[in-house]
Amino acid sequence: MKLRMFLPQIFILTIAISVFVYLATRFADWAAGPGWAYALATLAWFASVMWGQLRLRQKHVAGAFSWIMSLVLGAGMTFFLYVFLGQLTEFIPWPYPEGQVDRARAIAVIVLSAVTCVVGFFQATRGPSVVRVDVPIANLPAAFEGFAIAQISDLHVSHTIGRAYVEQVVARTRELRADLIALTGDFADGFAHELREDIAPLAELTARHGKYFVTGNHEYYWGVEDWVETHRSLGARVLLNEHVVLHEGGERLVVAGVTDIASGALRPDHRSSPKEAFRGAPEGAPRILLAHQPSSLRQARHEGVALQLSGHTHGGQWFPAWIFVRLAQRYLQGLYRSGDAWIYVNRGTGYWGPPLRFLVSPEITLLTLRRRSR
Repeated sequence: MKLRMFLPQIFILTIAISVFVYLATRFADWAAGPGWAYALATLAWFASVMWGQLRLRQKHVAGAFSWIMSLVLGAGMTFFLYVFLGQLTEFIPWPYPEGQVDRARAIAVIVLSAVTCVVGFFQATRGPSVVRVDVPIANLPAAFEGFAIAQISDLHVSHTIGRAYVEQVVARTRELRADLIALTGDFADGFAHELREDIAPLAELTARHGKYFVTGNHEYYWGVEDWVETHRSLGARVLLNEHVVLHEGGERLVVAGVTDIASGALRPDHRSSPKEAFRGAPEGAPRILLAHQPSSLRQARHEGVALQLSGHTHGGQWFPAWIFVRLAQRYLQGLYRSGDAWIYVNRGTGYWGPPLRFLVSPEITLLTLRRRSR
């Protein structure tokens, strides 16, 4: 009975190992090396990554160990992604001897992997830049012209993103002097009691019209109740399928928030519902929705949402990984128009997993609402 419980995990691990070993042997062919050696090296890498991840999940492990395991994971994944892309070039009829082309492939994989890891590490760890976006909203009340929203998303405070990084994010956000602060989920990868001090600087974020938090999928992996209470203690209004009405110069703007769209599978009482979030909201007032995953827009557009603020995708986080993320995500990063609604997808203020952000830098977004007639 116990073995049956682990059969899905065993199946997935078997497939993953098979794919990695296959790619390693393909690289061995290009490099004219012994395939068994590359296969054994791949198994050792895979085993070290799995052991490291289990070790990190058991408790909050600080210091060099967490950095080493994160870098090993990122370097390996980058290498195998480039090997996979290199395989696709085998279908091209090159006008050169096969051995020469294979050696070129092997060299290209090594060089590209090294450049991606080195540049990506510095791009990920140097901190987020500020992205400024104007959003034209139909029938936006004159009192809300120029209303500024600072969005932070996917901070992923963890073993390699600590208090110093959070303080940097807070300082840059405070400089924007936004009217409202939107925190759109996935703020930590660990339990609240472990990371409370690291995330504490968020208490210094303030805005005229408040600070609002919605859950992402990762909050549900690490004790969502504790994380909800932690964000409340740091001064955020947590929107669990509910809304607030903002007043400015006699006009109104509705800001709602939904739980993560995948949360219902783990917490049925947290099932995401834009309809419930806007229940009782005043008619005619523009509606803004905070929703961690862009896919929430499918439901939200039926509720008359003018703008949805999301994250989750990390913009793919690093090349070439974003090629595959793009296949799964209709809205990857930036501002999109969908019918009468706008959606902005923040590419992440931190990073998840390996400290890599190659060609996809982290961001804090400052969205400014502008009046637009229909």
